[in-house]
Amino acid sequence: MERLCETDFTVGRVNAHVQYWHDGESYVQYMSTPRNEYGVMLLNGCEARFVLHDGGEVFGRRGEVVFLPKRAQYTVSFSQCDEETVRCLLINFQLYDERGQEFDLGPLNVLSFLRPFEVAEPIRQAVELYRAARYYPGAVKGALYSLLVDMSDKKARRRRVPVCFEGVERGRAYLERHWREEVSLAALARDCLMSESGFRKRFREYTGCSPSEYRLNLRIAQAKRLLRSESVSVGDVSLAVGIEDVNYFSRLFRRKTGQSPTAYMHGDLC
Repeated sequence: MERLCETDFTVGRVNAHVQYWHDGESYVQYMSTPRNEYGVMLLNGCEARFVLHDGGEVFGRRGEVVFLPKRAQYTVSFSQCDEETVRCLLINFQLYDERGQEFDLGPLNVLSFLRPFEVAEPIRQAVELYRAARYYPGAVKGALYSLLVDMSDKKARRRRVPVCFEGVERGRAYLERHWREEVSLAALARDCLMSESGFRKRFREYTGCSPSEYRLNLRIAQAKRLLRSESVSVGDVSLAVGIEDVNYFSRLFRRKTGQSPTAYMHGDLC
């Protein structure tokens, strides 16, 4: 997938789905009838186990994106389904190079180079455009072009962490796992064998933002997912992402997204 961002490719025939699976449900059609299109599936509110035709297995966790290649044969079953939110967002599409030939983007797999929910919003936007009352094919394809290029670029850049950023990557990974906690930056820098000032500088070079801003971005990403759930309040979401002051949370959310949590909650849902 990493070479896709450097290729003059064409997207054709897009369709998108919002899926509400329940624990123990499965889909078996593709085991007997191979897929006739590519797909990307965001596991928004569930986990999924794919059993391949050759007996192999792929397991996807909540927040991860699964690539579904054309002609793949598999069954998929769902678990840990969150009954208050969309379980999966699926975009199917055709893809050709400049000669009209199909791409080989590899086997069915979890796109592990993506961080949890990192491309959730672009996927939601593409699905919403597809499902809008006025359907504009060009807008849907444009959103998918942008998504595919972004994912390809991320894979190319993350293929190997440069030696000078190895310590920072350990710190970034720690923040990824402990995004809800108030992490001491000084302690984190020590654990990464760096001074606090050096860690701050390298972290910004590596990610494009400060450690505190990076953690906030993770919290806002989780908040956006929770706000699209059913039967939650803004206060509930604020506490769930580790911010006790709901007014402060609302200000941060507006600064990051351009709209209030309430407006986001009642926007087009998919």
